[in-house]
Order: sequence, then structure tokens, then C-alpha cells
Amino acid sequence: MEFPDYNDILDEQPRFDRLAKPFQANLPYHNEAHGHEASQSTVDQVVKCRENGVDINLWPLYFGMRGHDLGIDMDPQTMGFDEPEDYSAYLTGQVLKELQLADETIEQAQEIILITNPQQEPVTLVHKIARRADVINIGGEFAPFVVKSGLLWQEHRQLSQDNKSYGEWASGACKFLTDQILAPDLALGDFDRDDSGQSFFQRRARQNVARLGGLLSKISDVFESVPEPTEGLPYPDFAALLDQQGIR
Repeated sequence: MEFPDYNDILDEQPRFDRLAKPFQANLPYHNEAHGHEASQSTVDQVVKCRENGVDINLWPLYFGMRGHDLGIDMDPQTMGFDEPEDYSAYLTGQVLKELQLADETIEQAQEIILITNPQQEPVTLVHKIARRADVINIGGEFAPFVVKSGLLWQEHRQLSQDNKSYGEWASGACKFLTDQILAPDLALGDFDRDDSGQSFFQRRARQNVARLGGLLSKISDVFESVPEPTEGLPYPDFAALLDQQGIR
């Protein structure tokens, strides 16, 4: 289908990325690549909605999710904000003002960032798209989902000085995903539901979380077999390690 607004967005994207660069975190999971992945997910979801007769404004979704983790490696309270999402929304708003986007678009993008706080309930379709985009890996292929979980585990250890094993951390993460992230209805519409009424995304995500739980001991042994990365060295190639164990 024709997607003229996406072409216009791509024209602005390099400027956004350049202006946002000073605020991008360089963490194992939360980094520039995660923002890019999340923003691309909004495109894929908006395409699905439009193909099924539901028109969604892509601009605030795309740039909101591209900037939704700006400054996440900073303590928001030292910057005058209560939550990381508040600070990210502020920074993204400043960047979008430099792009001279409409005030309404900027405000909508900031609202989208705020809904990525797990404590917030995704109510509208736009909110659901944002929530799914933020955790898109859990509803995809199993191995990439597990790889991302390994990076998030290392990030947690790095930021919190919490030395939980992968198995202990992932057990809590699986419960959090099941009880909170995947609990609300995240279907994009009736076209996005299986026979049981849940969204195809949530069905795949729940399958992945359940499979991870069943393989937790094996995966934990794999991830903990490599030493902690030191500054200046790349993070372990978790994908290769999993492949060696036949986990795909």
C-alpha cells in the first residue's frame, strides 16, 4: 500500500537521530538500536491497521518510540523528573521542537513515551501499539527474544549492582511479563485475534515466556558460562552460544 507519510518521516529521521545522539544510552539492551527497532515496529503495526481500515497517525508513534528511552542511563530525579519516562518525554520533545514539528504532534509523542511506563495501562489503540513496540521481541522468534533477555540481565547487573544469576533474574522477569506487560488486551482489532480472542502477538509472547521458563536452567548455564564483559569489550555473542546448544 502507499505510505507517503513514512517517506516524509524518513526524510526527518537522520536529523532526529543526530540531535538525539547526545542523549542516547549505550547500554547492553537500552540503546540506539532498541529505539530504531521500536520505531520500525510502529510502522509495521500501523500498516496492519491501515490494511484493515483503521487509519493511525504515524508521526507521533514513530518519533515517540524512537526517543522513548533517551536519557535512560541518567537518574531522572537529579534532572528534576520523577520517572525515566518523564525525562525521555522531555528530551524527545526538545528534539522534535528542533525539527519544528507541530505542537500537537510533539505532545502526542510525549504521551506515547509516558505510556511505555509499565505501571501505565494501555487503553487506546495508539497506546497498545506503543506497548507492543517497546517489547516487540517477546512476540517474535524465540532465540532473539532470549538473546535480548540476556542483554537485559547484564544491563540490570550493570546498573543495579545486583548479582542475581540469569535464572533467578529471568524467573522474576517472566512473572513480570505475564502478570503486567501481557495482562492488558493488546490486540490491534478483531483482525488481530486468534480463536481464543487474544492477539496473535500476545499468544506468541506467552508461548515464548513459557518456553523460556521451561529452559531456564539450561539457558542460565549457557549465559553464565561466559565472563562478565569489561569496559571497552563487546558483550557476549549470546546468539552463537544458544545456537551451539540447539536453542533456536
